[in-house]
Amino acid sequence: SVTGTASANFASATVGTNKVITVSGYTAPTSNYSISQPTGLTANITAKSLTISGLTGVDKVYDGLTTATLSGTPSYTGLVSGESYSVTGTASANFATATVGTNKVISVSGYSAPNSNYSISQPTGLVANITSKSIAISGISINNKEYDGNTVATINGNPTLNGVIAQDVVT
Repeated sequence: SVTGTASANFASATVGTNKVITVSGYTAPTSNYSISQPTGLTANITAKSLTISGLTGVDKVYDGLTTATLSGTPSYTGLVSGESYSVTGTASANFATATVGTNKVISVSGYSAPNSNYSISQPTGLVANITSKSIAISGISINNKEYDGNTVATINGNPTLNGVIAQDVVT
């Protein structure tokens, strides 16, 4: 039987395909034999997956756009021990729709891996609220009246909505 304690090593620790493996440590079963270590062995090193953490979604007032804002400092989760990188890329965050709602999911894109030894998963699980935008009515007045025993008032003018988002058509 084969004896010894074998060890196998890649020539480098970086990502790659068909990387040559060097094996050592096998010994001959008796002094009647000499042994050649295995050769021609290759294997792949694939990128380690990272995620982005440290972010939260920011609530906003309805503005007709799906653009979302993130707060916090993004950081990589899953780096190999001893490695440290600042997050790279320019994030873009968006709600699926621009309409008012609570706990609306925010999708994020644009972050990148620090180097080719890593792959990246964009942040997930981020939510925020879109709240109603306040608008005002102007362009009206109320007529004075003589006491008549009721609370009915007469409105004059043409009401106009102020503060409506340009692309929205409301009356």
